[in-house]
Amino acid sequence: MKKDQETIHLSELEQEVDQYVSENVEKVQMMSIRELAANTFSNTTTILRYTRKLGYSGFEEFKVKIKSDLQSRNSDDYIINARESAIEVINKMKTLNRQVIDQTVDRLSLEQINRILHKIEDMEFVDFIAYDANAALADYASHYFFQVSKICNVYEDIDQQIGFAQNADPSHHIVFVLTRSGRSSRILQVLKELKKHGMYTVLISRASGSSVAPMCNEFLETIFVDSFKDMGDCTYYASAKFLLDLIINLYFSKHYEDVLKKDTAYDKAYFSI
Repeated sequence: MKKDQETIHLSELEQEVDQYVSENVEKVQMMSIRELAANTFSNTTTILRYTRKLGYSGFEEFKVKIKSDLQSRNSDDYIINARESAIEVINKMKTLNRQVIDQTVDRLSLEQINRILHKIEDMEFVDFIAYDANAALADYASHYFFQVSKICNVYEDIDQQIGFAQNADPSHHIVFVLTRSGRSSRILQVLKELKKHGMYTVLISRASGSSVAPMCNEFLETIFVDSFKDMGDCTYYASAKFLLDLIINLYFSKHYEDVLKKDTAYDKAYFSI
């Protein structure tokens, strides 16, 4: 834990104090210098030396400013390492979401987003093809689409997906397809059926190595690294959720009065149960 980003050389005992402070920020703010020394098996001289190395004038300034300084500090990256403190993980998750959304926006085409939005307006149904964890994200989006008055369905089982592709009327449906890797053979087979039957599809996936993108009408690129250690799933869901939230809220903004009117009617029916 450092007040600034410059390299600060701490002794072994000062590093132990640093670790304790990182993990107990709230408690430390209520402690006296003697209490902190006792809890870190050090002494007041060590505590004073530690706080001054961090750039504070003394222990009282340290207590007043340490929490805000910790929370405003930017992480160099969002990769989680062994035995990190809660505040370090909080900062890294903030960094991850900020960076992922920034990178997703950089890949956006407003022309493409508007095409998709117009297609949603023209269609009676919004559908999702997804499975496993991606189906949970599809369920979230389905709930949100219903809130802006679009009929939405999630097809998770392979028999439902194939049956839907072969039997639904393409003039009434726009289909979002969620896949992290973009290389799913199962998704590829479903997309072949959807394309064969003229269904309008929007893929939400990563670009690198995607074998399914050529099968879709639209491709919204997400951030995804196929590695748990590198926060792959977190990056995909942050990226994909942002894209879905963006599309739904653009629809809401465009149909603002109508959506609010229907939402009021929904609430009246729901809360009368």
